[in-house]
Amino acid sequence: MFDGVSVVDASGEQSYVNDALCAMLGFSRDELLGKHAPYPYWPVEELPNLEAAVHRSATGRSEPCDLVLQRKNGERFHVTVATVTLTDETGAVVARCATIKDISEQKRVERSLREAEERWRSIAENPFDFVVVIDREHRYTYVNHTAPGLSRESLIGRATPFDFVDAKHHDAMRAAFEKTFRTGEATAYDVHVPQLDAWYASVVGAVVEHGQVTGLSILTRDITEQKRTEDELKRTEQRLRDSHKIETLGMLAGGIAHDINNVLTPIVAYSELAQRELSSEHRVQEYLDAIRVASHRASDLVRRVLLFSRRQEPKKATVDLRDIVRSDTSLVRASLPATIELVIDVPDEPFYVLADPAQLGQVLANLVSNALQALEQRGGRVAISLRRAESGVVLSVTDNGPGMDAEVQRRAFEPFFTTKPLGAGTGLGLSIVHGVVREHGGEVELRSAPGEGTTVVVHLPSGTALAAETPRRPHRAMGQGLRVLLVDDEAPIAKVAGEILRESGHTVTALTSPEAALEVFTRAPETFDVLLSDESMPKMTGTALIAALRRISPALKVVLMTGRNDEDLQRRAASLRVLQVLAKPFGRQDLLDAIEAAGDGAAPPRAVDRG
Repeated sequence: MFDGVSVVDASGEQSYVNDALCAMLGFSRDELLGKHAPYPYWPVEELPNLEAAVHRSATGRSEPCDLVLQRKNGERFHVTVATVTLTDETGAVVARCATIKDISEQKRVERSLREAEERWRSIAENPFDFVVVIDREHRYTYVNHTAPGLSRESLIGRATPFDFVDAKHHDAMRAAFEKTFRTGEATAYDVHVPQLDAWYASVVGAVVEHGQVTGLSILTRDITEQKRTEDELKRTEQRLRDSHKIETLGMLAGGIAHDINNVLTPIVAYSELAQRELSSEHRVQEYLDAIRVASHRASDLVRRVLLFSRRQEPKKATVDLRDIVRSDTSLVRASLPATIELVIDVPDEPFYVLADPAQLGQVLANLVSNALQALEQRGGRVAISLRRAESGVVLSVTDNGPGMDAEVQRRAFEPFFTTKPLGAGTGLGLSIVHGVVREHGGEVELRSAPGEGTTVVVHLPSGTALAAETPRRPHRAMGQGLRVLLVDDEAPIAKVAGEILRESGHTVTALTSPEAALEVFTRAPETFDVLLSDESMPKMTGTALIAALRRISPALKVVLMTGRNDEDLQRRAASLRVLQVLAKPFGRQDLLDAIEAAGDGAAPPRAVDRG
């Protein structure tokens, strides 16, 4: 869920709330705007804390703080609030902007952690379950009672503790026995008993006769539940750490997506311009193609991180599933160990689905990653196949690894569930696969058995075959081009975009400052047909610039460039009647199509997005 945003003016009146905050609270915008403190979502008993937070923000201290708010339906929930105070040139406060994040899930995990700790303490107070005595040969000489299926007669003088305990604990037991025999000091160990599927904690003491240690007394307590609680405690702690990591990853990915795509844009555009300067047979053409493909893959990786770290609605288009399989597996082959064989079974016919290519790429990447991890110890074979079924299109990923038992299969799609050692995996792979496939109207089927490998089958509805490609709009003849005001604070992007447009007959005024663009446009608005502006720029965003220019020329046509084409930007662009949103990195043809479509007043059904 996106963060809520609230803006309060100097008088304390709530002057702005975003859609995310309204959805979070259950109030409409009209129910929140124009209100003064206490606001409708302030619980009465929380007023002292909330008023203290407001007072702290008024003093200029804007450290994030945890608070409790109330939804319209009365439900209380935890949030983290960060406040920024906005002042004018005299230092007077004009408004305060608060960013509000719902942390209910984090609080739930923390509460679960505390409850698990309390269970552990209660288990630790249980009395001993078994009391036994062994001689120097480790044979039982006394048992207070026996486990089900055993008799004292079968134990006394015959069996030893080693007969029942998992072999991996024998060295620790032997060391404890030897120390107590030698020194008379008490020792302790924990062991697993496979026959009972139970864990026991034992304290070893010396049995002394005539000043000599003749045997050992072993006091044993069943700690199976304690062990399970400890394991769950560790996993809960890991889940909490993972949730923090994912939140941090989302913030980091969002911050770097724009920067990375800004870097990639000149690389893509200049490589295309270079190709136009060379003959089609020139050997450098292949190198330039590789640069463009790698750049688009880099941009796609950024988007996948964003998809992983924060839930986004899929941006669906008709795609051939074969292209996703070929693209993703080509990256896997480059790093495949010699012990693992990758087999691709993809028919020649197209497999069209209506899907978000980046999200399906994430699905395939997660399935292949799981299959490879299942084979990392002994090697083996991973097979990827496509076929048709009555349900639509079927994607299968199969490995001949160790397989899964029924319990692991039952929990395989749970978030954070993993069979890997603590810290070796997040347990999110199959959970993400399941969520993405369901969002696309499909189903996931898991087939596995111990020793027989694993197959994950993804069923997706078939998409409509791609229509024959419509001829591109003929570019305007030289002298009939558009007059473009180009604004991007990244000089390399402004330069290459200007070169592409001028080469195609357009007149371009390229600037790197939105303030300068506003000044130039104000002087002669009639000299421009189209505004081509970046969104993320210092001091003034692209959408703010559009709003300012539209006040001067309401009919101005706009193409908005962005390195992070998220849903919030799409909504803002739509509200400003932006005709084209051009996602970075873009190529020459993408730019020309967007500019000329905007010049003709054409709005596409969705954004031009090559990332």
